[in-house]
Amino acid sequence: MATEANTASSVIVVTNNELVHEAFSICCQVFFIADGYLEVLLKTRDLIHKGHCLLTHPLAGSVKPGETPYRTILLTGEREELEMMSLQLIEDAIVISRRMIEQGRFDCRMLSDQHKKDFQLIDYTVVESACASVKTGTIR
Repeated sequence: MATEANTASSVIVVTNNELVHEAFSICCQVFFIADGYLEVLLKTRDLIHKGHCLLTHPLAGSVKPGETPYRTILLTGEREELEMMSLQLIEDAIVISRRMIEQGRFDCRMLSDQHKKDFQLIDYTVVESACASVKTGTIR
């Protein structure tokens, strides 16, 4: 995870959640991924390789991979040297997510529109709280 306090303007958001995309595009650099959960993790890994560090755990929240179609991850906007802890966390999250997808426990295509909105709101709420912590310097 990042070692310095960050402000909202120095935060990168990677998400497949349209609600988060709309809300955070005005204050942060947002990478909107039109695909699924795993693709968010893969894009995050690419950014970590470029020197960005995780501000939030890639599996944050109480909803596990394979149980929600939405994921949002916050990273530092500034580039640093490759941080091995961030890289290890994202690699582990990718392995876990692939395993859950392969097990086929959850088919997002079967969700009603209301359930999708509920999952978007859960993801948004987690990110909103994390972003507030970034602004106050609680997340380092």
